[in-house]
Amino acid sequence: MNTLQCWLAYLASESYDPAMVMELTGALKGALRGWKTGRLPIGEYLLRLRVFLKYVGYQVRELEEIGDLYPVAEALVVYQLEVGDLASAVGLSDDSVMRVLLNKRGTSPAVRQAMKDWVKAKQGEAHIFSNRWTSLVQGVGLAVGVEETETSEEKDQFIKSAVAALWGLECYTTRLETDEFSSKERQQFRDLARGDVMKVANQLFRLCSETARKEMKEGEG
Repeated sequence: MNTLQCWLAYLASESYDPAMVMELTGALKGALRGWKTGRLPIGEYLLRLRVFLKYVGYQVRELEEIGDLYPVAEALVVYQLEVGDLASAVGLSDDSVMRVLLNKRGTSPAVRQAMKDWVKAKQGEAHIFSNRWTSLVQGVGLAVGVEETETSEEKDQFIKSAVAALWGLECYTTRLETDEFSSKERQQFRDLARGDVMKVANQLFRLCSETARKEMKEGEG
């Protein structure tokens, strides 16, 4: 799921904790009210939100898309490192570094490696930065830098979150179908969503039954 889908699923879940969100992302109450309407933050706050969502159990598409730079994004957020220090170390502006980590621009292999090397050097100082973040994350059953196999309880929570996300999607699409929006505005939705609409439609059809899932996967194969 993308950031918005993960965020809406978390909002609809029983584990939603506004105090924890503000503590871990640095969001103020006013900003959080805006986030709850689906108006996501930008820049460093968006990166913090994505990492937070990953730590509370969501697979955030944009974090997966930055590939080997995820540990860099994680270090900046969890260890509370300065973007400016990283930018100086790799010869980019603060804005350019953030755009790379938000997957809004590419960069050279040399710069990617320089970012990863900087993080490795800084992780020796991790205890200085991460105590508060780590203790809060451990409060929801996760720990910084630890990969764990999902338990049946975690998978159950994932399924419930997926259902909550579907409810949120239904709210949006139901409203878009009404005469409140013009055909031109619905076209704008299709243009912005690009292939995601059909992709999600196919995924939902596969999930209607195991037979449908098997038939479609065989057809796609």
